[in-house]
Amino acid sequence: MTPAVGYYVHHHGRGHLSRTKAIVQHMKTEVTVFTSLDAQVAGAELKRLPSDTTPGRSIDVPVPKGLHYSPVCLPGLTERMAIMSQWAASSQPTLMVVDVSAEVATFSRLCGLPVVAVRQHGQRDDPAHLLAYDCAVGLLAPWHESLEEPCANDAVRTKTMYSGGISRYDSRMASIPRSTADSGARDRGHVLVLGGAGGEGWDFEMINRAADETPLWDWKVVGPTRGTASERVQHLGWLDDTYDLIASADVVIASAGDATVNEVMSLSRPIVCIPEARPFQEQISKARKLHKVGAAISVETWPDAGLWPSILQKALDLDCSIHRTLVDGWGAQRAAAYLDELAARFADIGSLDLARQRAAEDLDAFSFGTPVYEAHFGKGG
Repeated sequence: MTPAVGYYVHHHGRGHLSRTKAIVQHMKTEVTVFTSLDAQVAGAELKRLPSDTTPGRSIDVPVPKGLHYSPVCLPGLTERMAIMSQWAASSQPTLMVVDVSAEVATFSRLCGLPVVAVRQHGQRDDPAHLLAYDCAVGLLAPWHESLEEPCANDAVRTKTMYSGGISRYDSRMASIPRSTADSGARDRGHVLVLGGAGGEGWDFEMINRAADETPLWDWKVVGPTRGTASERVQHLGWLDDTYDLIASADVVIASAGDATVNEVMSLSRPIVCIPEARPFQEQISKARKLHKVGAAISVETWPDAGLWPSILQKALDLDCSIHRTLVDGWGAQRAAAYLDELAARFADIGSLDLARQRAAEDLDAFSFGTPVYEAHFGKGG
């Protein structure tokens, strides 16, 4: 059987797609990407899925405890599941990667596919997440193991491969310019405020007041915003490539979104994390962990304007060498090699010319461990 991988990419924000692109470019296995995003992934075939959030004939019925999102009688949802199941039946893939959806992970397992679920930060010990993790043959955590969640039980940890942080700028890390702030070559500091695609945008009223309280700092803002910038703040709008801006910033202010944080750390810039509201406290949890290990200054709400001089100085005092541990430039390659190996192993197991004993030995080598769901809820939970 020829190894082949299906890869589901969630539509919210840009982080899932950015991570997928970074990983797929290093994979040797044939990959088919499924997403409702309007995007291309180099090195993969793309199958567009209809939206599962478009208002339709859905009926409000209780959601089963093992699911997060399961509207009834929504045409787009039925169609997207049909596209993936028909592809699975005709292509006979040897692995399905899900970034991210508890429902798609569970559905893929019900289609008879080996599943790798991509994990996210936050309090994800609810029945739906644990069922999806239990359905998976492996879990991919795109972060360093030191940032693991305390709520993760032993079964989850045993199943998890920690790739380290993944940034779309990994391949460009070697060309990072020496910071002029570190060399003392300029008198004014440069602040870059980064906004991601998954949130409502920064509030210029707060940014303007912060800029007024830091007259020795120049402020630039990238991404979605609310309100109007003052004369002291430069709004650059949405930019597809922020490499030069991040690399030349003295301090970066950003949410705690995975992709954004990893991009900043891959370029070793001091970062102030202000988490946005997300399900399962995803960004709050990520920001707290980065603060705890000394990788960022994290505050859970936008600070009062008068606190910004002190916050920016604390950011400058960070030892950014830890960023090279958390995002070392090899995360995408590790993840790709892990997925390639699993796809190849299950291709061997599925080959009719191999003895059942060989298949059993290979399966045992995966060390799947105690079922994740039972480890948390007990049998019959």
